Amino acid sequence: MTRTMMHIKFCTYLAAGAVLLCQCKPQSDGSYVQSLDDAAQGKTEVNDVNLCGAADISQAKLPAHINDLNNSKAIVSAAGDIAARNAVLTTLAVAPKSLIQLFFLVGNGQIIVGGGTAACSKTPFTATERAIFGASTKVRSCWIAPSNSEPLRLVLDADPKLIRFSLLRLLSYVQAEYFLQRVQSPNIAAPFNSIEWKAYGNGFAANRQRLASAFLVDMKEAGNTKVGDMALHNSSDPISFGNMVYANAVDSYFCSATTNKTFQTSFANTWRVYSDPTDAYSPLLHLGAAGF
Repeated sequence: MTRTMMHIKFCTYLAAGAVLLCQCKPQSDGSYVQSLDDAAQGKTEVNDVNLCGAADISQAKLPAHINDLNNSKAIVSAAGDIAARNAVLTTLAVAPKSLIQLFFLVGNGQIIVGGGTAACSKTPFTATERAIFGASTKVRSCWIAPSNSEPLRLVLDADPKLIRFSLLRLLSYVQAEYFLQRVQSPNIAAPFNSIEWKAYGNGFAANRQRLASAFLVDMKEAGNTKVGDMALHNSSDPISFGNMVYANAVDSYFCSATTNKTFQTSFANTWRVYSDPTDAYSPLLHLGAAGF
């Protein structure tokens, strides 16, 4: 099966099971760090070097699918903050179309601008995560699974820099933590219980593990002081750690020309796995190339 056919089937199958997916137990997760270089240092604060998209909407020509989102009810600005809404649009403009389609079309998701700190206050931190990112870390943006009448949501404080810092990574977390987790569930209903879908879930999981291992090798080779804490996190919760590496790798690749270059030059082992042409489930093959 070609990658294009796989992507079409991915979206078609998820659309067919959208009602089922929205009946899952509510949960939320944070967007801990931005890009692999911040992840390697355990940073959580907004880093001006790692902001995605354009600072001003006039600086970017928005593609048609982003303009369509802007004219829909999929983006809600609780405070009517135009600058924050524009930050959402310019960040989405650099995100891979497949993640946008997955969240908005398949998941019927909604982005809420405003109230992120309050909505994300219950985001859990494990002991190993606190050792890396700090016990007092506050989560100002997160994804929240559907519950009752509420849709799948990304909720962020109305801060343009925070939005450009978090939004792209959140879309990757939703793919890995919300959609793919359900695809791999042993009790998932048709069509997700097909041999084809199981192969996809297993392929994604295997690549995620390879990414995590490669990231730890990069950290060790660089003499990074966080490598012990990261290795402990990986051994205690490999899925969570792998999702973190995956989301930050996708973020690094698509965010900007600067983060893309840092990824390829400073995380050579991780990049090798991300771009592996022999792995049908590598992120580069599945999500496509950035427009830099």
